[in-house]
Amino acid sequence: MNGLLVEFQEVETLPDRSIDAAAGPASRAFHHRGSTSVHAAAAWLRDLPYAPSRRTGHLRVFEDGFGDCTSKHAAFIALSKELDLVVGLVWGVYALDASLVPEVEPVLAEAGLPFVPNIHCFLQADGPFIDLTQGNCTGKSRQVERYLALFPASHRGGERPVRLAMAQLLTATDSRFAGCSASRLSQVAERCVEAKAAACAALSLTTGTTAGGLDRLEVAG
Repeated sequence: MNGLLVEFQEVETLPDRSIDAAAGPASRAFHHRGSTSVHAAAAWLRDLPYAPSRRTGHLRVFEDGFGDCTSKHAAFIALSKELDLVVGLVWGVYALDASLVPEVEPVLAEAGLPFVPNIHCFLQADGPFIDLTQGNCTGKSRQVERYLALFPASHRGGERPVRLAMAQLLTATDSRFAGCSASRLSQVAERCVEAKAAACAALSLTTGTTAGGLDRLEVAG
């Protein structure tokens, strides 16, 4: 699989308008912090320190003062819905390997696998893709630009079924996964996600991000 190349654009490519604090909770939260336009809100989210959270809810970034790909984009989607903006959330399945996160190398080596499928989420606005974690210290050595597949995000089933579907496709079509079942590949993927999350938490601590939730393991990112 050569993958799909995704070229991310700056936040200024998002649709812009003034934020009316009365439009809803997300609008009020952004307005309270001085973000009075959509572009300013997107830039504020992008510039937040990167770290996972133990909290739930679309607006947890405001309580935490940090966020990961899931929480940053959830806050923006909440804002876009209040302002009737046409912005979608995309799940990109990418190949997580040691070149991206060195900490997963022991897990992959033990399993004899070249990579595992993992999910990163980002925005799509009338064509262009925008990643509100661009430039963040995410624990990855570089921004992922090539993806195995893209899916419209749906929280009804969660991310796990998407990763399982990709595991089934890889084990059925990619010779590098010959002899590996989809369920085993999914299990190894879970272990790699744990290793990535631990690396991200350690990086957040060393860079001074204070968080009440660094022990929570995120699937996406």
